[in-house]
This record gives sequence, C-alpha cells and structure tokens, in this order.
Amino acid sequence: MNNLIKNRKILIIALILLLILIILMLYTMRQNQNKTEQSQENSTSTSQSSPEVTGSQTIPSEQLSPVVSPLPFTGASLDLEFTDTELAEINEERELRHSAPYDGINFMIEYNDYEDRFFVLLYEPKSQTQEQFQQWKDLTFPNIKQERFIFQ
Repeated sequence: MNNLIKNRKILIIALILLLILIILMLYTMRQNQNKTEQSQENSTSTSQSSPEVTGSQTIPSEQLSPVVSPLPFTGASLDLEFTDTELAEINEERELRHSAPYDGINFMIEYNDYEDRFFVLLYEPKSQTQEQFQQWKDLTFPNIKQERFIFQ
C-alpha cells in the first residue's frame, strides 16, 4: 500500500508539471500571435499613410553623360608597316630568344625578359672569344644590332 501511495504522488507531480508546461506553451504562442498581428497592423497603417510616388514626365534639359573629347595627337603613327631590315631583325631576335639559353663552344647566351637584352657570357680568353662570338653573330644573326647584347 505504501508503494501505491508513493507512485500516486509521483504521478500527480508529473501531471502537474505537464499541465504547467502546456499552459506556458499556450501563453507564449498567444504572445507571439499578438505581436505578429500588431506588426501587420503597423505595416498596413504606415503603407496606407505614405504618399504615392508618381513618375515625372519632364525631360531633363541637361545631358547626363559626360562629353567625351578626342584625345590629343601624340605623334604616333597608325601605319605599322616595317621595313625589310626591321622585319629581319625582329625575326632573328625572336629566333635567338627562343633558342636561349644558347651554349656555344666559347660563349653562352641568355635572354633577360626584364631588360629585353641578350646577356653573353664569354669564356676565357675573353678577347679571343669576343672575336669568335662576333664572327658567329655576323654569320648567324647579322641583322641583330650590337647594342642588344650585354657582355659579361
């Protein structure tokens, strides 16, 4: 009998807690519903009281985009034709640039993109290899100017 009374007490306490929980849930749901109704009333009242915007039919007299003036003449020619010697020099430089680093018997050629020059490393004895390089250049790439090479 003692167990039955003890179990009833636990059951009654659990039912009371469940009832309190249900009442709290209903109360918070009611509060949320009131808040949404008030916000909807406020939004409809503000939208009704705001003035309507109508489009204007007037055309602006000023031009909205800036006036673009032509660029001043810089002296650059639009005619991009090259002479035969210039074309030969361009083609030979391209060929040497693509074959760089070139390792010859007495010298080595590397191309520097930053300086747009060919660097020539002469082996010892430099005076003799300078002459050999010059002969090789005159035979192989005669149109490349001498100032395109930097000797080291």
